[in-house]
Amino acid sequence: MQNSIYKSQLFFLGIVIFTVFLISLSEQVQVINGFSASGLKLVFETNPGETVSGTWAVINDEPESIDLEFYAEGPGSELLVFEEFMTLEPKTRKAVDIFVIVPENHENNVEYRPTLYALKRGYIDENAGAAIAVNLQMKTVPSIKIGPDAVFVPEIAETVNVVPSQSAITKEKNSESVKEEETLEEKLARIQAANKENVKNESVVISPQFDEKITPSVNEGYDPEPMPDPEPIPDPEPIPDPEPIVTEVAEMDKNNCNFFEMLLYWFGIGKC
Repeated sequence: MQNSIYKSQLFFLGIVIFTVFLISLSEQVQVINGFSASGLKLVFETNPGETVSGTWAVINDEPESIDLEFYAEGPGSELLVFEEFMTLEPKTRKAVDIFVIVPENHENNVEYRPTLYALKRGYIDENAGAAIAVNLQMKTVPSIKIGPDAVFVPEIAETVNVVPSQSAITKEKNSESVKEEETLEEKLARIQAANKENVKNESVVISPQFDEKITPSVNEGYDPEPMPDPEPIPDPEPIPDPEPIVTEVAEMDKNNCNFFEMLLYWFGIGKC
């Protein structure tokens, strides 16, 4: 009798262990420092104009409550609706409701695989001195199938061989990061605009500025009367040539003076 009871207990214990093992395999629980989330893949099959829902389980094994933040990224994430913030009590497991709302005019026969994140933020206790805040993050990739013949087309990252200038690279490093990833056209347009701005700044000539105000002259805007032409200067009268000086030389009348008279004339005594 006791052997049969013992065998039945072992059989029941074996069933429990096997069931827990199967659940652990199906759940594929992600565990990090007391915070865990179900790894069970979420599959949503719907059509345009319909709304479907599912659940994603999160577990808090810590002795204190934790704050969680949920967000999604990737194509199809705009179709997901869920509670973005929640507080999970200690030693608690909670199923987070995930809704998929597809507009009526949405494309049919397409599949999306966005990424859904659960973020546990770490806080620094100011009274505890130096400490490090650690953020823990879980994720799952739900499959959203719209239409009976949904086809998944993986997103292909496009690249372009554009080498930005050094100034554009510096501005890119100093700019604030955005949550949404830039498209190829937006990135190329931003780099080209930065290059044009650099060329414009280099070509600007800075003119000196003076603080003193320029006072206009009293004669500004006044046209003076025209000055008359100067009278012509007459040519000077010509100077007449000087009259020639005539030196009269008394010539001796050699025929009327003898030798003795000439001798007296030479000494200035007589006349000839």
